[in-house]
Amino acid sequence: MLGDARRLRGALRHLVSNAVKFTDHGAIRLLARHEGDRLLVEVADTGCGIADDFIPRLFDPFAQSDDSLRRRHGGAGVGLPAARRHARCMGGDIMLFSTSPAGSVFHLTAQLEALDAPAAEAPTEVAALRALIVDDHPVNRQMLRLLIEAAGCEAVEAADGLEALEKASGGGFDLILMDVRMPRLDGLEATRRIRALPSDAGEVAILAVTADAMPEDAARCLAAGMDAHLAKPVTHERLYAAIDQTFRAAACRDHIHAA
Repeated sequence: MLGDARRLRGALRHLVSNAVKFTDHGAIRLLARHEGDRLLVEVADTGCGIADDFIPRLFDPFAQSDDSLRRRHGGAGVGLPAARRHARCMGGDIMLFSTSPAGSVFHLTAQLEALDAPAAEAPTEVAALRALIVDDHPVNRQMLRLLIEAAGCEAVEAADGLEALEKASGGGFDLILMDVRMPRLDGLEATRRIRALPSDAGEVAILAVTADAMPEDAARCLAAGMDAHLAKPVTHERLYAAIDQTFRAAACRDHIHAA
């Protein structure tokens, strides 16, 4: 299955940490199953449960059900809101399924894509591209390579912004899929330096492919010189649509520069 491993780990870390924090005796149970392309993870504990009058405020930032629990266990009450944000960015949600004095059960859902799912039809102009995939996580690079090669593209990989800059300086790429958060040189600064390269090497179309999904994140990518922004997790359909948008934006940029 294809999905956003970083957000899934983050959401589960918050849920399991909360379960461990409030369970003095008994067990923590984590069960996962999929229903088509929908992932369901259940996190159950035998802890102190959640008071009925607190449930409506459960996912409010900085909320704590009991000041004595805050003093005893620590924490700022941001774990569950953060976990829900991660889940919703993956097309799912987190809900309290049940609670009692003997513990609580949370359900996390997320939309994934099967690796053997039929590929969306790629735009004709995508098929002959030579693309540079830039991401510090090898699994992310592999996923993007599978998607881009399914459209008939040739793919080259770079593990961070410095390696991307070195490879891009030689030219020959039609498209760069650029992560943002990377060691040594992040995607924003790498893009600025690529744009400063001479001739065609600096005019390559650049698509941000990043877990930073907020509007202000997209704005920072465009301000750095990228042509479009695609938030992870990535599917065939969303990637091909974003590539089409990238080339339209790049063509507009080139027209403005020529004028």
